[in-house]
Amino acid sequence: MLGAVLITGTGLAVIDEATRPRAARRGEDARRETGAAAVDAPLASAPATARFVQGTVRAWDVSIRTDARLEPEGKPAQALYFTATGTLVQVVSQAGSEGATLTLRLDAPHVQAGDDRGGAAEPASTRGVEAALAIPFSVSLDPAGRALSLRFAKETDVLARGLLRGLVAASQLVVPPGASGEWVTSEQDAVGEVFAAYRQTGPREITRSRVRYERIASSGGLVPVAQVGNVTGTSVTRFVFEGDAAPTRIASDATTRTEAEPGVRGLPPSEGRVRTTWTRARAVEGA
Repeated sequence: MLGAVLITGTGLAVIDEATRPRAARRGEDARRETGAAAVDAPLASAPATARFVQGTVRAWDVSIRTDARLEPEGKPAQALYFTATGTLVQVVSQAGSEGATLTLRLDAPHVQAGDDRGGAAEPASTRGVEAALAIPFSVSLDPAGRALSLRFAKETDVLARGLLRGLVAASQLVVPPGASGEWVTSEQDAVGEVFAAYRQTGPREITRSRVRYERIASSGGLVPVAQVGNVTGTSVTRFVFEGDAAPTRIASDATTRTEAEPGVRGLPPSEGRVRTTWTRARAVEGA
């Protein structure tokens, strides 16, 4: 049952260098689509390099909940859920003009899973996932703060990888050079390659919204949305700052529905919702 809960896919893989010019052009198309315009906003002007100082260590209380509804043909629909909480510790292993590398680990992870029929996973069946979540992993970022790749230990199983990808995707704050007020980027989340629209929505707040997916993650890599079918839904993430270049609180709520085109044989329809929070940011000494 646990294996069916995560529908976050295999996104946030390494982005081929050859795709970057195309992604930049797509970002401009999305900017025109949303009517985003540059507005003076000092909060949004801080580059990613200002958020990551080599050697610094920070921690957040984090949570992620994934709800999935599966609709297999000829069978009753089933709703499943999976939650994980813990303290995420982030070490800036490397930072410079070419980007940053972060080493992260989830301390004291706690996992729960179940379904809409009253079923719940036994603690013994989730202990393996908790152990895998506690294994350190790393994230590579480009100079704008875009996540390029995640590296996991071979002992980190697929369920743990999906949850950790969801946490990283929610915290991704991409600020291209010259961004101010409103801007659009092409980036990857746990589902695939997405156009995201950013806007400063308060003196100390930035909001990111999903515009649309261009490609979807699959076992064979990123594929055009048309190969999967219709992918719809919404996603809103709020980043709150408190006198720091890095956000101190993050809250994300994303829904996704995937279904094949009418008359086209494909995956059964599915719906998913992923809610993520990062709270109580603090510096850590001697971690």
